[in-house]
Amino acid sequence: MLRRLTALVLLCLPTSAAAVDSVTGASPRVFPAGKGDVIVWVTGRGFADGLSVGISGNGVVQRAAPVVVPEAMRVDGGRGDGIRWSVTIGPEALVGLRDLTVTGADATMATGAGLLEITPALAVMPPTQPPTQPPSQPPTQPGSNPPLPEPEGPIGVDVITRASPTYAAQGEQVNLWIVGRTFVDGVTVSFSGAGMGPALVNGQPLLPKISRNIPSEQAKFDGIEYYLRVGAETPVGPVDITVVGPDGTRATGVGLFEVVAPGAVPPPAAGAGNVDVISGASPRAFRAGRNVSLWLWGKGFEPGATVVFSQPGIRPYAPAEVVKDAGNYPGFDGIRSFLVVDPLAARGPLDVTVINPNASQAIAPGVVQVIGADDAIPDENDVVDDFGPCLAAETTIEEITFVQPMQVKPGTPLPLAIVGRGFACGATVIIAGGGLRAPQGSAPRIVRDGVDPQKTTLYWDLEVTADAAVGSRDVTVVNPNNSSKTLAQAFSIVLEITESYAGDGGVDERVKQDDGVHACSTSGASSRGVLPLLLGLGLLLGTRSRGTRSLGRRR
Repeated sequence: MLRRLTALVLLCLPTSAAAVDSVTGASPRVFPAGKGDVIVWVTGRGFADGLSVGISGNGVVQRAAPVVVPEAMRVDGGRGDGIRWSVTIGPEALVGLRDLTVTGADATMATGAGLLEITPALAVMPPTQPPTQPPSQPPTQPGSNPPLPEPEGPIGVDVITRASPTYAAQGEQVNLWIVGRTFVDGVTVSFSGAGMGPALVNGQPLLPKISRNIPSEQAKFDGIEYYLRVGAETPVGPVDITVVGPDGTRATGVGLFEVVAPGAVPPPAAGAGNVDVISGASPRAFRAGRNVSLWLWGKGFEPGATVVFSQPGIRPYAPAEVVKDAGNYPGFDGIRSFLVVDPLAARGPLDVTVINPNASQAIAPGVVQVIGADDAIPDENDVVDDFGPCLAAETTIEEITFVQPMQVKPGTPLPLAIVGRGFACGATVIIAGGGLRAPQGSAPRIVRDGVDPQKTTLYWDLEVTADAAVGSRDVTVVNPNNSSKTLAQAFSIVLEITESYAGDGGVDERVKQDDGVHACSTSGASSRGVLPLLLGLGLLLGTRSRGTRSLGRRR
């Protein structure tokens, strides 16, 4: 484990005061030593002008004053306040995790532990072998120039397939999602309409964000999240969108966007307004007799859509709210439903249907369930409640932080939450010791935090058999790239429960992690299904990428 550095270099600015409450995330999260000038997006609560940002360790130097972006001014729809922090990462930057500390003008402060990581500098390796072919050109005379090799053809931006939303009114700002192929950092975006450009915060343009191999396009295309400002003087009508790569390659989407007059909408295109798919839901369980706010994400949700359930015990108490291109789900739409769950509603899975105003509909069978009033469900303050598509399969697992509940009795359900960092799509869970079984249809479900995507939780509904041997159980998570972490004595099967949850979300310092797999081999593990129970060795299943709420406490 890396030793945490405590030395802080604080860079202060005097202005107005505010109480700094928390520091929750940083993006990008990983930089190599010697990276040079970068901009880090820091998120949290209680940020205001006059604050300072400090980082543990040496080699990272601020090059410009932090720019505070209050939550109300974020055009990306994200939660919390933000800081655009310009720094230089020198070649001498110490490798390891870094803590970020934000100090307000009133001296209130908060620290986010390990939010940044400095990795070794990218080495330039010399040739390992001499050339095996004779030179293709004879030696040149002094003063002559040897012929230059033919450059390889550019591999860059080659197509733009769509933009969402498809229109905006004069004078509006919108969060525009542009889909195409081979988008990389450094692309520029332009529009054929006069007066169109990036949205500004404190006079500074918001930079576009690139997402590679986006799940909403079956990982075949990339996306650009562009914060667009449409001028009041911009002419109404179709607009072409052009993306130019840093290598000079370009593509233009003709008429993919449209500018309309304030209050107007463009005429619908043929087939427009059809709902496509429901991709996930949060929370996954409703307690009977309670109100619940259900968040669905998918594609093709339109304003005015309604949400219908497969039994009458679930009814809305307010109209559903549709969010096109939700900020924490690039490429996906969202819909929020405000529901009353009848105390007598039948327990068990529910089918959810979204119906658009044009009567098109999509169904997600069994995506949520009703549970009894006395069944164990997460406390509202303990859940990871923002998540999107799971991390890529090549992600290296960082840690298992803790497991909840900490104790469970034989013959009872075990709603297990494994909380950690870096759980990827297709991760495998191994629990050593036997005495557990998965009900039919139960498999681990992976969720991630909307602010810090590396913060992930695996939620798994299990049952402890009546004859399960008492004692502690080790839990191992193995990512598809074979990186793994084990939390020894993660939870215990006991005859009498003395503690159920990790009080403050902490972990007993006596419990250490290692890279071993203590139960059984992951060979042939499916990332989408359930493998047979291996009695006496452990329980092995592959994860699904569909989200759910977890029992994990906020860290």
